Amino acid sequence: MEHMLKKFKESLEKILVDQPEAKKIEFTNHEIQVSGQTYFLCKALIPSIPEILAVERAVYEGQMPWDYDAFSKEIADDFKSLYLIVRDQDQMIAFVGCNLRYAPKEAHVTNIAVLPAYQEHGIGKALLQTLFAAAKKYDCNQISLEVRQSNVKAQHLYEQLGFKCVASKLNYYADNETALQYIRDFQDIKVKKEWI
Repeated sequence: MEHMLKKFKESLEKILVDQPEAKKIEFTNHEIQVSGQTYFLCKALIPSIPEILAVERAVYEGQMPWDYDAFSKEIADDFKSLYLIVRDQDQMIAFVGCNLRYAPKEAHVTNIAVLPAYQEHGIGKALLQTLFAAAKKYDCNQISLEVRQSNVKAQHLYEQLGFKCVASKLNYYADNETALQYIRDFQDIKVKKEWI
């Protein structure tokens, strides 16, 4: 029995030693220039959630696909998630969420929303490019996301940024709408200074 325990302990120690230590996801808050305007880009914190929910309601016509608890769980997980918010003065105008450890070498965009008055100004594009830089920093080779089949405007943005539609997921959303799965490989991407 003692020999078995010793073997088990040695095996467990080997597994633990062979596992790379997970690093916290870091992000430095900074100003960004988008279409000639200056905005503040910063990491979301738990106190940011009521404002995130307000942006979500404004974008999704009163609906809230994610609730406080879902955002709280994601934002609190510094070892896999990066949630960023954009501010124009004191007003939150956009947010994005990403799981940088979704799968081996793959990041996954979980949320992106820009207030209607600020859409089509390049803010969504800037947020996604920031995620490209973060994903590359954390050794990802690709980034994925899902988008509603009816959201042609978002699909166009993703395609402009090099995403390719690779699959559809029937009845993916709560209202049974189909989702399109998009993937952006990083083989040809060079991170630009203005993205970070």
